Amino acid sequence: TLIYKTHIHCDWRLLPLDPAFFLSAPPPPLVSKSQDLVANEFAAKANFVVVAHNRKTLRLGVQIDELENEGDLETEWQVTLPNQKQIQSHLTTIELPRAPGFYKIRLNLGQSIVIERTLKFE
Repeated sequence: TLIYKTHIHCDWRLLPLDPAFFLSAPPPPLVSKSQDLVANEFAAKANFVVVAHNRKTLRLGVQIDELENEGDLETEWQVTLPNQKQIQSHLTTIELPRAPGFYKIRLNLGQSIVIERTLKFE
């Protein structure tokens, strides 16, 4: 599943479906996040990109080439700056104060794809 700002996308292409799924029986259990191989593959192929920058700020976004563009995904950024201050945002991109050092970045896309990276900026 991916949660967009306007809808929820559910995809079962890679999962075997129980015939009871199509009948009046209770639905099969959902796949746990640790077993979500598709989301894990998307996360592994994702890259954070600098969308804009100046002397004082960086604006980061994410690029996932194989992800279908169905609209804006729900986003949850959590960034630890080089000075250990934390910043959170639910916008598509995030603006950060520019400082030399390591930024620890965690992005949750659509409440299914979790991307974690440590980036160094000069």
